[in-house]
Formats: sequence, C-alpha cells, structure tokens
Amino acid sequence: MDRQVQNKTVGIWGRSVHTEPMGKASHDAVLDLYPKERSFVLTRSATAKILIYAASSWGSENETSWASIKGANPPSLNAGFSLLQVQLL
Repeated sequence: MDRQVQNKTVGIWGRSVHTEPMGKASHDAVLDLYPKERSFVLTRSATAKILIYAASSWGSENETSWASIKGANPPSLNAGFSLLQVQLL
C-alpha cells in the first residue's frame, strides 16, 4: 500500500471508489434538470452498486461506438434481471 501511495497509483479499489460518486453525481444532475423524467446515465466503468444510479454499464475497452454499446446490452440486461443493481440491506 505504501508503495502505491508513493507512486501515486490509484489501483483497482481507487477506481471503484471513483466511479460510484461520478455515476451518482450524473444521476443527481439529470434529476435536477428533469425532475419529472426518468434518468438515464450510461457509464463505462462501474461496480455492481453503480447500477442504482446508472441504467447500464458498458465495458468497451477498445473503442467508443454504438456497436460496442449494442454488444454490451445483453450482459447489462442480464445483470439487471439478476438483481445485480438492488441494494441489499
């Protein structure tokens, strides 16, 4: 851990901590702008909990395109049907 701090690397945990507040901030901003509309936030990197705020997670590593988003829909829907986005108490 000390070596990571010295090298100023974020690591996997840091990325997880970083993506969730970004998704929530985007979700909240959409709700502020359009309070009577259902929000839709598409995020590229996410943890399971991000699906509370984001409608879909898309894991395109090579390019940003409609084709890669289309390819990510089946796994995203599967995660939704599996209740991956439900916050367990």
